[in-house]
Amino acid sequence: MSFANSPLLRLQFVVFVALGLFGQVLFSVIAHFLGFDNRVCMLLYRGGYLCLCSYIVVYSFKESNKIFLRPFPISLFFFWFYYFMRLVWDSSVANVDLMLPIWEFFAWGFGSCFLPSLTAFVLSGRVIRQSNSAFLGIAGAFMLGTASILFFLINGFERVRFMLPNLNPINVSQSFMLLSLIGLSSVFWGSRSNRRIRALSFAVFFLALMMGAYAGSRGAMLSFAASCIVLIFLYFQSSFTFKRRKFFAVAGVLFASFFLFITFVLPSFFERINTSGFDANSIIRMMAFKESFDAFLGHPLFGAGFRLHLNLQENIYSDFSVWFPHNLIAESLGLGGMLLSVALCCCLILAFRNAYALSQSFEFESWRLAILVASFGFVLFSGHLSNIPLFWIAMGIAASPRDISAEKS
Repeated sequence: MSFANSPLLRLQFVVFVALGLFGQVLFSVIAHFLGFDNRVCMLLYRGGYLCLCSYIVVYSFKESNKIFLRPFPISLFFFWFYYFMRLVWDSSVANVDLMLPIWEFFAWGFGSCFLPSLTAFVLSGRVIRQSNSAFLGIAGAFMLGTASILFFLINGFERVRFMLPNLNPINVSQSFMLLSLIGLSSVFWGSRSNRRIRALSFAVFFLALMMGAYAGSRGAMLSFAASCIVLIFLYFQSSFTFKRRKFFAVAGVLFASFFLFITFVLPSFFERINTSGFDANSIIRMMAFKESFDAFLGHPLFGAGFRLHLNLQENIYSDFSVWFPHNLIAESLGLGGMLLSVALCCCLILAFRNAYALSQSFEFESWRLAILVASFGFVLFSGHLSNIPLFWIAMGIAASPRDISAEKS
């Protein structure tokens, strides 16, 4: 049975993307609501997702192995090959004290970043459909909507942020913002003959945006704004003057509503936005960026390795539990030097180039470029290389070319 032109393929695509982008939030909230151990629940979720990724990759390899010889998977493989080799060398030969057990770096790096990104690449180009954003929006609304209901049942409406003991509000905000972008893309380019779907997509966009602001990540909000600019630019390329005027009228009302929402309903978030770049947290992160670039200048070709994390913890984060610079580029340069950073840049260039080209040929797939811009913005403010699955999945989706048994409708 061929993967192409089958309902199974479409289902796999929606399930794979929805679980990757929204699954952590849903299952963390469910675990807390039911009183389960969050770590066990996450292991089960990640294990099931790993099995799905493995099945798709193996099936695709059996069908055609030429796709794995394309520039993106080669660049992706080189990046993680060097990362893991440096991890083994530093822990076994150089005797560097790692900030996590070595198996956790491998588990997160391979199971949550490398394999999902490769799976996204081999799968996403096979399904080029106008209904993609609508189906993903519905799936995401169900998952994050369920998580939101359970969260408010647990905490009521008194919490100032969407956060739990084992759920970082930054991750929550990122998932909601990605869902909002998918909903906005469906509003712009969804089925013009089905007003109910477009109305539902608009509701998904607006409510997900509100919940993303409630979770309160400044980096996620800034990245969302950049992605909206990209979507609006692409929409203007494909719309008439009347539609543009109507857009500005609706956008003005939405902006005013959102501004009033964060001003009066989320005053703490509004205050945090106003102090961005000047508060203690921002200053510490800028110091961590500098420390990472200094490590790169001292070891420009191979980087300082995982000693970078130890240096950051000792010199910058001595009073905190974090140990990474919260910036993908800074960590890549400081940890792996030019070798790691060139591979990362190749992946990014290929993903951005392909996503933009796809948006020009199939405007309804512009959501791929939007979530890539947003997720890249996320990792400039949070996370470390082997613990940013949203970014790696979004990059794999964006890099997947339409000529992989592309299905068009």
